[in-house]
Amino acid sequence: MSPAIPNACERRLPDAPLSRARQGAVLCLASLLALLALALRGSGREPLWLAQLQPTLAQFSPTLWSLLSVAGLGWAALGFVSVQKPALAERLWPTGLFALLVGGVLAQVLKKSINATRPPSVLGAGELWVTGDPLYFNAMPSGHSATAASLMLLLWFLARPPRWGQVLLVWAAVAVGLARIGVGAHWPSDVLAGWALGLVMGLLALRVVPQPPAWMQGPAGVRARAAAGLLSGCVLALTPWGYPLAESGQWLMGLGLIAAAAWQLWRHGALARPAALLRMVLGLLLLLALLAWAAPQVDLQQWQASLARVAPSDWLLASLALLLSLGLRGWRVQLEWRARRTRSELPAASLSYGASLRLLLLHTLALNWAPLRSGELGYLWLAQRQYGATAAEALASLVWLRLQDLLVLGSLSLAAVLAWWLGQGAGLALLMSAACFLAGSALLRGVLARLQPSTELQALSQGRWARLRAALAQAPSLGAQRPIALLSLANWWLKLAALSGLLMALLGGSPLQGLLAAIGGELGGMWPIQATAGLGSYEAGVAGVAAWLGVEMTLPLVLAAALAVHGLALLLSTVAGLLVLLFYGFPARARVATLRVA
Repeated sequence: MSPAIPNACERRLPDAPLSRARQGAVLCLASLLALLALALRGSGREPLWLAQLQPTLAQFSPTLWSLLSVAGLGWAALGFVSVQKPALAERLWPTGLFALLVGGVLAQVLKKSINATRPPSVLGAGELWVTGDPLYFNAMPSGHSATAASLMLLLWFLARPPRWGQVLLVWAAVAVGLARIGVGAHWPSDVLAGWALGLVMGLLALRVVPQPPAWMQGPAGVRARAAAGLLSGCVLALTPWGYPLAESGQWLMGLGLIAAAAWQLWRHGALARPAALLRMVLGLLLLLALLAWAAPQVDLQQWQASLARVAPSDWLLASLALLLSLGLRGWRVQLEWRARRTRSELPAASLSYGASLRLLLLHTLALNWAPLRSGELGYLWLAQRQYGATAAEALASLVWLRLQDLLVLGSLSLAAVLAWWLGQGAGLALLMSAACFLAGSALLRGVLARLQPSTELQALSQGRWARLRAALAQAPSLGAQRPIALLSLANWWLKLAALSGLLMALLGGSPLQGLLAAIGGELGGMWPIQATAGLGSYEAGVAGVAAWLGVEMTLPLVLAAALAVHGLALLLSTVAGLLVLLFYGFPARARVATLRVA
C-alpha cells in the first residue's frame, strides 16, 4: 500500500536552525544599528545630512516613497503574513503577530519616552521636502522600519529563500526605511533605531513561539488567518493614511490582500459553502468600488471630526449591545417554534438555541442585502427547511414577528414624542412604551384570534386563505406569548439604546433626542421600497427627526453621523451572517413524519 499523501495544510517547512551563532549575529547587527543611531542623533549634524540626502532620494518618484510608506504599515504586514500558503503561514502568522504587537507597543512607549521631534519641526519648507501629511513629534524609533525589519528576519529564517530572495528581503526593508526619510517623516537615526528594534523583536518572536499553536493548524487555522487577511485588506484600502499619492496603490494592495485571503479560504479552508465565498468577495469588491467612487465627494475632515466625539470604548460597548440584541432575537425565534413543535418528531437539534440563532442571522443577512426587502422571503424558506413548516405557518410567523416590531416601534414613538412634549426624559418614555406595548400585544392577540376559521369553514374549505387564517390565529396563542413579547421588547430596547447612545454623542443632544433620532432611522429603514441594506432611507429618517428637533448641525454632518451608526449595525449583522453561511451553510431540510402544532 502506498503511503498516504499529507494534506497541503499538514506540510510544514522545517525551520532553519536558530543557532547561537545566528542569534549572536542578529544581536550584533541590531546593536551596531542602535549605536549608529545614537551617534547620529548626538552629532548635531543630522539636519545637514538630511538636507543633503533628500535631494538624492527626490530623484525617485514621490509616489514610490508614498507607496513604500503605506506598505510598511502594520496592517499591510499583518495582511501579508495572513495570506501565505499554510505550510509557511502556520509558523509565520503567530510569530509575525507577536512581533507586530509587542514591537508596536514597545515602539510607542519609546516614542513617548524619547519625545524626539521630527524633521518638519526643525527644518523649514525650503530645507525639507515633505510628502503627505507632515508629522512633528514622536520620531524615534521609526515604526515602519521596525515592522519591515521584523518581517524580513522572520521570512529569512522561516521561508528559507534562495540567495536572490535574501537580497530582495534586505532591499525591501532598506527601501521602507529610506521611504520614511524620503517623505520627510523621520531622521536617518530614527530609521536605524527602527531597524534595530525590528531585528530584536523578530528574534524574540522566534524564541517565544518555537512551534505553531494547535489552533493555527489545519483548516481552522486557514480560516482564522484568512479572516485577518480580509480585515487587513479592508482597513488598508479604506483608511486615509495621509499619502494622497498612494491612494490608488493602497486600494490595489487592499484588493490584492482580499483576493489572496479568499483564495486561501477557497483552496484550504474546507468551507461548508465555497460558492458563498465567491459571492461574498464579489459583493465586497463591489462595495469597495462604490466607496472609492463616493469617498472623494465626502468631506473627510468633517466626517472624522464628527466620529471623534465618540470614544472607542463607546463604540465597543454599542457593538456588544447590538450583538446581544441579535442573540435575544434568536431566542425569541426559538421559543416560538419550540411552542409550535412540542409534539412533533422534529429533531431536538433543529429547535436548539444555536440553530435558531443561525436561522435569524441568515435571515438578517438576506434582509440587509437583498433589494426591496425581498430578503423577507428568506425567512419563509429557512423556516420550511429547519422546522419543516408549511408556507402558511412560516408566513404567519413572519407576519407576527413584524407586527410585534411595528408595535414596539410605534409604542416607543408615541411615548418618546409625548415625553418630549411634556419635557420629560428618556426613562419615562421607555416606561410608557412598555405599558403601551403590553396593552397593544394583548389587543392584537385578541384581534388575530378572531381570524380563526369556524369548524364549518374548515370542513368546507381547505384553501390557502383558510390555512393562513388558522396559522395567524395560532401565532399569538401558543402558550409562550408572554416571554416572546418580553424578548421582542428587550431586544428592541437594547438595540435602540446602543444606537441612540451613539447618535446622542454624535449629534450633541440629550438621551431623548438620541432615542427619537434612532427611532426615526428605524422607521425610515422599514419602508417596503428602499435601497439595499436600507442605505439612504435610514439616514433620511435620522435627518428628518434631527431637523424636527432643531439639532444645530449641518445636514452633511447629520447624515455622516447616521451613516456611521447605521454602518456599525450593518457591519456586525453582516459579518455574523457571513460567518454562519461560510462555516455552517444553510440548515438541512427537516425530515419528519408528522408535524403537529401545539
